Amino acid sequence: MGFREDLQNDIQAVFHNSAEFSDEKEIVYNGDIYTVPAVVSRYVPQEYSHLNGRRNGTGYGDGIYEISDIVYIPYESLGFLPGINNEIWISDKRYDIISAELLLEKEIVLKLRRYDE
Repeated sequence: MGFREDLQNDIQAVFHNSAEFSDEKEIVYNGDIYTVPAVVSRYVPQEYSHLNGRRNGTGYGDGIYEISDIVYIPYESLGFLPGINNEIWISDKRYDIISAELLLEKEIVLKLRRYDE
């Protein structure tokens, strides 16, 4: 068994195992609903790490914060790579897709942004 096969087995059996790291998430994209195993991780830029990943509201109005998350989804569960500059809903939260990557034709990595009060 080679590296790619080992990686694929780990992605399925460990990283996207709902009992280990991921959760079943309901995703709405282009009006279609998907239930997939996903790992959502808070992205905290270095300059905002002391603010718990939230900006101080500057530029967004008082009390409005920009929140960035990264989501990992197995490609075989979703079947396509979502496009950037589109909206996606994950567990009833609306996000804008900032970047989308397909790693080794197996793993979707989306950098997302949303605004919150």
